Amino acid sequence: MATLVELRRRMGSVAGTRQITRAMELVSGVRLRRAQQFVSATRPFAAKLRELITHISASGDCSHPVFESRDPAKRGILVVIGSDKGLCGGFNNEILAEASRVLAGLSESAEVEVLPIGRKCREVFPAPGFEGAGEIGHRPDARKAARLALELICRFRSGEADFVDMLRIRHPGGRPETDRLLPIVGACEDWRKETDYIYEPAPEEILEEIIPRFISSSLLLAMAESLVAEHAARLASMASATRNADEMIRGLRLEYNKLRQGAITMEISELVGGAEVLEETALKARKARL
Repeated sequence: MATLVELRRRMGSVAGTRQITRAMELVSGVRLRRAQQFVSATRPFAAKLRELITHISASGDCSHPVFESRDPAKRGILVVIGSDKGLCGGFNNEILAEASRVLAGLSESAEVEVLPIGRKCREVFPAPGFEGAGEIGHRPDARKAARLALELICRFRSGEADFVDMLRIRHPGGRPETDRLLPIVGACEDWRKETDYIYEPAPEEILEEIIPRFISSSLLLAMAESLVAEHAARLASMASATRNADEMIRGLRLEYNKLRQGAITMEISELVGGAEVLEETALKARKARL
């Protein structure tokens, strides 16, 4: 049975852990709001670029290698976006498990190379062939996204990769999702009849300029959305840890009070017993004098 000293020590230890988890919960809440603001600022730019690319591709005025689907696809790249740190519940486990499942499916018909983004993903999927891959940090880096976009486009255009897929968790509490990054698909054919644009400079020159920006913004947005999901998972995990610490402290305090109350009761009983013995001794002494 634990002593009062041991219970006090355990309560102090749990209270210290609670302070850490509570502080991490507050920090995650602040970073979550900042990441959400970054996503809100990045998403319209990526959407507008996709709209412009769709307009040009739907007009039929030009073609570009990034629109060409290759069948059968023999080589591919899977971009896996995780987190740099742990203590975020099952966030990284879900990403890695889904990446393994997707790789198993793609590897049946193609040779797939993994591009991991995030320290936890790089620990499982080393990527010596990608110099630009690395950690996400507290804020996604647009320059890093631009370097990765240029490398992916070069590999796709040179034939080193027939497709580029991207795996990440898009929404807080959601499941990992896989999107096709290259080739660019999804042009709306109905716009070909509804719109008639005159391009200056030529559509080919416009595409050469905006396609790297579009791939870069897509990567940047994906990293930002993954960061939002990571902070949301860490916020929930730390909040749960704080609640568990509170419950543990309440249980320890209850046990401590019971043990202390028992010790006080025993001391009172000993004092009462001692007083009775003294009273009996004094009574016998008075009788002996008589």
